[in-house]
Amino acid sequence: MSNRNYEEELNQVRRLAVSLSNEIDYKNQRLLEMENKYNETTATVCRLVVGLTTEIDSKTRSLLEMEQKYSESSAHVKLMVNEIDKLHAEIRQVKSMNGKLVGALECEKKVLKQRTKELEESKAQRDLEHRSFGNEIEKVTVLCRTLIDSLYVLEVLSKTLAAVIHFDTAGSLLHHQSVGATFYMINTSTEELDEKTDVMQDLESLNCVLTVKECMTNQELQESCKELMEINTLTKEIDKKTNAMQDLESPNCVLTVKEHMTNQELHEAHKESMELKGKLQAQDTLECDNNLYAQIDTLRKELDEKTEAMQDLESLNCVLTVKERMTNQELQEARKESMEVPPSKHDNKSRCLIALSPVCSSMQSLQDMLNSRSQLGIRRMGEIDWKPFQHMCSQKFPGLRLQEDIC
Repeated sequence: MSNRNYEEELNQVRRLAVSLSNEIDYKNQRLLEMENKYNETTATVCRLVVGLTTEIDSKTRSLLEMEQKYSESSAHVKLMVNEIDKLHAEIRQVKSMNGKLVGALECEKKVLKQRTKELEESKAQRDLEHRSFGNEIEKVTVLCRTLIDSLYVLEVLSKTLAAVIHFDTAGSLLHHQSVGATFYMINTSTEELDEKTDVMQDLESLNCVLTVKECMTNQELQESCKELMEINTLTKEIDKKTNAMQDLESPNCVLTVKEHMTNQELHEAHKESMELKGKLQAQDTLECDNNLYAQIDTLRKELDEKTEAMQDLESLNCVLTVKERMTNQELQEARKESMEVPPSKHDNKSRCLIALSPVCSSMQSLQDMLNSRSQLGIRRMGEIDWKPFQHMCSQKFPGLRLQEDIC
């Protein structure tokens, strides 16, 4: 009777070992698939990062070229303004000289009228008056020539001034248009750089998360390989301990279920954080008003809450993996102790139960620990660096008190 029970228990143990080996093979296959997917995602992320860096470099070069052109155009405009001021000063001087010459001409006309009257009255003094009149006429001709020359110079200067003023108005319009176009291009290029930096920051955070997951998958692969080797060695010599092994493996199943649930919650939290980041990027492109700042503050608070929740879930996942490893180690120790005990006819089962009693007590304490959340510690992975955000806001919105709005 005892031999039959022993054979039945041995068959059950063998079936259990076969099922465990199949499950481990399935998990190994899944891990390989996850590793391949991770490699593909890392390659795509690297390509995206390289493309974004090249695009950012090209944008910076274009911005530098635009700044150089703007500085050259501003210097040229300053020179033109100085030349126009000089021309205005010369025109004022010519106008003053013209007024003086007109006054002198009127005085000479009065003198000539008086002289003609005197000549008509006194014919006796005609010769003397004729000489004096000739001298006066020569003086008047000289003054007329100088006046004509000054009038010609004034006309030439007025034409040049009109041409310069016309050129100045056209140049100023073109300059204002070019300055407006340059400012518009600078504003659009700065907006595209914010988006690429936010996308680059998002890609860097995604790369960090993927590296952490890669480390976790590598550790799980190593542990699963070790467990497979140990199970293959233990299946040849395992005894009548199926009930105790089932009791010990039930907390392990609970841990795997909880780990799967935490992984799903982590994935959902990551999706929500990415959606919130997308909303923030969409809100950055809209008009800057008070409602936009309020929405950004609320979205930032939600993002902080989601990141803290994701960090809590990651810490819980780490604790669960540690507890699972402890249970696996306790299972292995129990199996080793059960193999070391020699089989007897009457008290094999009692000895095995005595050997497995500390393992059962440790599993019970582990279950109690998992039921109470007070024993689980939460560690903060880091805080958000606001310096790049402040720098880009100061460039995009100069003259605003951004420190009070951000803090």
